[in-house]
Amino acid sequence: MPPLLRGTLLAAVFAIAVPGTARAVDPYGSLVLPNGTVKFPYGYSNAHLTCRPLLVCDITLGDQEAILNVAVGDSVRWIVASANSGPGGTTPHVFVKPTELNLTTNLVVTTTRHTYYIDLTSAKTSGPSRIGFYYPDEEREARRNALLVARIAAAQAAAQAVRPVPTPSPIPPRLEFRYKMYGDPSILPHLVYNDGAHIYLQYEKLPPDLPIPYAASSGGSEQIVNYRVAGTTIVVDGLPAGIDLILNAGVGKHGKGELHGYVRRV
Repeated sequence: MPPLLRGTLLAAVFAIAVPGTARAVDPYGSLVLPNGTVKFPYGYSNAHLTCRPLLVCDITLGDQEAILNVAVGDSVRWIVASANSGPGGTTPHVFVKPTELNLTTNLVVTTTRHTYYIDLTSAKTSGPSRIGFYYPDEEREARRNALLVARIAAAQAAAQAVRPVPTPSPIPPRLEFRYKMYGDPSILPHLVYNDGAHIYLQYEKLPPDLPIPYAASSGGSEQIVNYRVAGTTIVVDGLPAGIDLILNAGVGKHGKGELHGYVRRV
């Protein structure tokens, strides 16, 4: 099949599968955006980038994550730098530039949320000069959480329908789920939301050693908060912009040293 026709058919298939998008998808799962950026599915395929010598290529990472370390196999003939873009500088980038033809190396980037493995090649004719990532597992989790919210709302509505209410009932609190989490996964909750007065850190099963929640201030310091444990949920009073979960597990059951988890409102 001619490449142009193949691309047209694939774009049509993807537009049907995901309404409202204008992206094309190849059989391997990478997405081609209208601006030419190729997005690889994080955790499902190896990302690769081919650059022309002395030209800069851009690797765009996920929003709301910070770069911790960048390592390139050939640091002599590849120039690598990091930067940020977007409102508040919340979108991280890694810029790479080969200095010679026919180079092959690899790049490893660690962030507060992911570890990226990228193969780099230099050639006279390059492919797309911009690549990025999308996150199938996290998108699936977001859809699952949305379904959970709908089920909670349906259960509350059903309970209100069968419960005799002698006086007008107050408007139920509106739940907000706009939170992101990163850090040690062993102490991170399964679901985070607030009802306008409290933050709920819900676990599928409470960790063997329960972390202590602190409110993260804008200056980076941690402040003690009032909280309680209800079933498998830590209920924090108030609505701080961020929660730091800290477990000093050096003397705990597993002896792993101090663990940190971070919950941030977005």
